[in-house]
Amino acid sequence: MQFENAYKGVKKIFIAELLSILAAVFVLAAASMSAFVQLDATHPLMIATGALILVGLGISIVSFVLKLVGLHQGGRDESRLKIGFYIVITAIVLTVVSFTLNIVNGATGGILTLAINLIDTLVDVSKIILIIYILGGIGNLALSLNDEFMANRSRFLINLVAILFVASILLSFVPSLIGNANEPLRIIFGVMSIVSALMELVAYILCVIHYGRAVKMLSK
Repeated sequence: MQFENAYKGVKKIFIAELLSILAAVFVLAAASMSAFVQLDATHPLMIATGALILVGLGISIVSFVLKLVGLHQGGRDESRLKIGFYIVITAIVLTVVSFTLNIVNGATGGILTLAINLIDTLVDVSKIILIIYILGGIGNLALSLNDEFMANRSRFLINLVAILFVASILLSFVPSLIGNANEPLRIIFGVMSIVSALMELVAYILCVIHYGRAVKMLSK
């Protein structure tokens, strides 16, 4: 095994993503139950809903820690994974800053709203950049192992993620610039936003599958 640290790191990242999907399933199930069941807090179904949310939260925390460890470990063999680790650390710091500013903002009448929105946007951007760096790291490792398929696949997914990210930004800001007189256009952009969200979901699934293939590649 040529890149043992990268193998262990990418494997942890892959498992973390699977756990993240599992956590989303638990939260979605809880949301569905709470939407259709209007009961008091002591009812068994409401207790089950709360339990599902707690389980989902617990799995999310494990997933996050595992991804962080995986990036740090994989970064010993591939610099882009190491950069990914620092991107996550930066996102954590920004999230803490955003949380703190939200508390202050509530006490000052909302004067920090713009700054909070900017920081939250940076956090969202960092998530996309992280995916691109992970894919780039896998691509570099694939080139070192002379695996053209994985290298090309990594480049394709990087381009796909970047295009979808730009499309998502445009679909978020353009509708706000269109007045009520252009209602048909607003409907069109709404439909396009749904399509974009579905494409992002597909891209995410393709990335997770690619991580799994990367684990297999690095295990040789």
